Amino acid sequence: MTELIKIERNTNGEQLVSGRELHINLQSAERFSKWFSRMLDYGFEEGVDYTPYQKVHPQNNQEITDYVIKLDMAKEICMLQKSEQGKRMRRYFIECERKLRELNTPKTQSEVILLLAQQNVEIEKKQIEQQKQLNAIENKLKIVEAKQVNSPQDFYSVVAWCNLINKKVELSEAKALGKKCTGLSKELECQTGETPDPRFGKVKTYHVDVLKEVMGGQ
Repeated sequence: MTELIKIERNTNGEQLVSGRELHINLQSAERFSKWFSRMLDYGFEEGVDYTPYQKVHPQNNQEITDYVIKLDMAKEICMLQKSEQGKRMRRYFIECERKLRELNTPKTQSEVILLLAQQNVEIEKKQIEQQKQLNAIENKLKIVEAKQVNSPQDFYSVVAWCNLINKKVELSEAKALGKKCTGLSKELECQTGETPDPRFGKVKTYHVDVLKEVMGGQ
């Protein structure tokens, strides 16, 4: 296939062309700056579809503005020309995309295994990062829960009390225990309190007598 226009690839593997080169290849008689400004009226976004940059003109050595254009934008611009050359350039871009997909598609068993191995490495990296984030959250929760244990007047949250008596509790169970503590506090006309919690903003605290009645403990 004869090269009609130079196509580059960025670090994300996206195919890119020069706005000025596209203008020339589309054989537009309109001045480039006016033509490109008119194309932008169709809703293309800077930083998403195209990126401006400065370069030196090869003939007069003056600095001029060019644009790195993603291939999807280039194909749309070709359609907007409503010309045979526009159709030709669009077909060329589609063919270039097809060839790139073929290059990126594994053909042998060894290539498939290599691709799967690379994907597994990426998955493991993400899992390790997620685990680090979970560990950081758990550490923060431990600090908050430790503070809750030291709440004044012998008031504790459900989770803080469970930590104090070495009782493991799931979130759903903690909610259920909290409802029981709330009900018993009302029944005994016992005051409840509140303490900050990074997960829910604030959680209720209960008097030790209520907590002992519902969950046991020292």
